[in-house]
Amino acid sequence: MRCTLILAAAFFVTALALPARAVEKSKVEKIDFVRVIKPLLESSCVKCHGADRFHGDLRLDTKELAFASFGDLGRLIVPGKPLKSTLYTTSVLPDDDPLAMPLRDRDKLTKEQTEQLRLWIEQGAEWPEGVTLKRIDKVFFSIAASVFQRSCLKCHSMAKADGGVRLDNRMDAFKGGTKGPTIKPFDPAASTVFTSLSSPSVHDKNPPRLLTDEDIAFIKEWIRQGAVWPDDQKFIGTDSPAAEKPGQK
Repeated sequence: MRCTLILAAAFFVTALALPARAVEKSKVEKIDFVRVIKPLLESSCVKCHGADRFHGDLRLDTKELAFASFGDLGRLIVPGKPLKSTLYTTSVLPDDDPLAMPLRDRDKLTKEQTEQLRLWIEQGAEWPEGVTLKRIDKVFFSIAASVFQRSCLKCHSMAKADGGVRLDNRMDAFKGGTKGPTIKPFDPAASTVFTSLSSPSVHDKNPPRLLTDEDIAFIKEWIRQGAVWPDDQKFIGTDSPAAEKPGQK
């Protein structure tokens, strides 16, 4: 009788825990392929695994080819199984591992980006029909830093933070101000640092100095690719990285 009661109690506790786990799992945001994964792959992977070049006979530019590609280490993408998908497993190898991908350090994915990739595969690797990938130039942080330094920090730094917005360090830049997230990786439309530059906006009467349409396009694409801001570049000062064109680190 006592054993029966213990088993019943254990079953009851387990039954209570299962919905909790289900709720916790449901809180994980569904990864949108077009908004998140597409720009990530286009800026870091397609240059070597696209229509022009396909190292190891692996191609990522179409859904059919990406899911059919099978290299020496296994299948490129196995829906639901990131640890069986070499697209993910090679992206989290140590930098000094000869099998680590992408090959060039400048194209390596951040921990945040590899986590998005892992979740996307784990969630089933949904890839909308007809969506193809093309190579795009990677926009490095140095470009965004140069734009912020030249045109934004006069009003958005520790000395003066209009609207509660600061762009002189990573933590405050990602935290946001009174109007919402200043920078939301992969989502320019939800990032006030971009939307505030689109007319009509708060900048209509006082536009940022020396800001060009090309600068705005760079900021949009930098955010779209994940807004990579290296941890070791926490503050933008007079010695911040010089402006560079896409394709440069």
